[in-house]
Formats: sequence, C-alpha cells, structure tokens
Amino acid sequence: MGAVSLRLAGAVLALLGAGCGPAPTATLGTETAGFVPLADGDDVEVVTGPMGLDMLVLAFRVDGIFPGTPDALDDPDNPDIALAITDAAGTWIGGTSASAGIPVAPDGRRGLSGIFTPFAVDPATFLNSDVTVTLTIVDRRGRVATDAVLVTAVPAQ
Repeated sequence: MGAVSLRLAGAVLALLGAGCGPAPTATLGTETAGFVPLADGDDVEVVTGPMGLDMLVLAFRVDGIFPGTPDALDDPDNPDIALAITDAAGTWIGGTSASAGIPVAPDGRRGLSGIFTPFAVDPATFLNSDVTVTLTIVDRRGRVATDAVLVTAVPAQ
C-alpha cells in the first residue's frame, strides 16, 4: 500500500472515530415492574398525568449512543431525545422532547423510564385506535438510534 493510500485510510478512520462499531439501537417499552419492550399490536394505556394531560407513559433502552451526563441536565453533551405520537393518517397528535443524559437502568442497559408523553388532541378521537409511537435519539457525535411501534391506545383500567 502506498503512502497516499495509508494517509487516506488514516483520514477515513479519523473521520469515523467513535462512529466505528455496531449501529446504535433503541427499544421502546413500558416499565411498571421491569422494562417490557413494546411490539406492534400491543395495547398501551392512556392515563391522565399529574397536570391533567392525557398521555402515554413510556420507557426506552438504547445501545451505542454517547449517554451524556445523567445528573446534569445542562450538560451540552447530553443527547437529544424525542418521542412523537401519530395517528393512522400520520398526523402528529402528541409527543415530547428534551436533551437529557441517559443513566444506566436497573437491568444494566442505558435507558429512561416514566417518560410522560402527552397528547395534543382529545384522546376520545383515537381511543381504541392504532397510533404510532416513534423514538429518536441523537447524540452529540451524530449517532442516531430510533424505534417505532404501532400500538393501540386504550383507556386506563
């Protein structure tokens, strides 16, 4: 291999840097007594939150993302986390977003639980209907982890 090829290979590796390795992955779920991944077709209860908003309470696990600093909300290295809820027509009907560090969860993976994801519309318009929940996490190194599930929004029992 010539000197130019070696320099080019070195430059490519330097650009890839922390991006080497497996692609980031994310898993949406719920957590009441341990993390439970959501699958297409699952029921998710619509609950009334502490400020009177109707919402889904979600959780996630993620691998391959730089987690930032979980105990420092203002850390500029914290990843951007967004949850969006869309109806069957693909119209945005709720969600939440924040920059936050991602701690190690009780199961040893990185993740957050108890994420209040409010609706922007009256849930009576979609109760017992399918909605898509999409999670997107972008770390400060540009890595992206996503997950999306088609679930049925059901009244809380």
